[in-house]
Amino acid sequence: RLTRGLQGAVVEFGSLYGGSGAVFAESLIQYGIRDLFLCDTFSGIPTCKYGLDLSWNDSFADNSFAEVSDIFKDLDFVNVIKGDVFETSSQFTTPLSLVYVGTDTFGSAEHLIESLWPRVEIGGLIHVCDYGSYPNCLPLTAYCDDFEKKNDDVLAIRTSNFGIFFQKNH
Repeated sequence: RLTRGLQGAVVEFGSLYGGSGAVFAESLIQYGIRDLFLCDTFSGIPTCKYGLDLSWNDSFADNSFAEVSDIFKDLDFVNVIKGDVFETSSQFTTPLSLVYVGTDTFGSAEHLIESLWPRVEIGGLIHVCDYGSYPNCLPLTAYCDDFEKKNDDVLAIRTSNFGIFFQKNH
């Protein structure tokens, strides 16, 4: 609802089984269809470059690109993309209304937020779902707190169960 007046695409990083992607698709049907991209390696979290994230290596490797793609085959506005977020994120060069970061690691969140924030429309959101999940997401949480402090165009909305939302306010 918060982004219904915006035109940019909705992008999810960390799609796993497609559950949250289904919620996004239904929301877009309700509030205005635009492109939805669901991005995942579909082979687990890649080896992390930061020691802080080593506990995530190879986690979530039991999902299937074919199965998730099949879920959305009748929705022509949904695109399921297989690949490492460090590579797939570079294809998004147009405005974005909502970016969902469900990749769990400090390294991937840092990359996604830093590279995609300039593309987020005014009023658009980046949602980091794992913010505040302790102890594994402590590095991610610290990064998000630092991102908020360093950027004067961020309105941060913290929730007790759904992480943090960064809304671009100018």
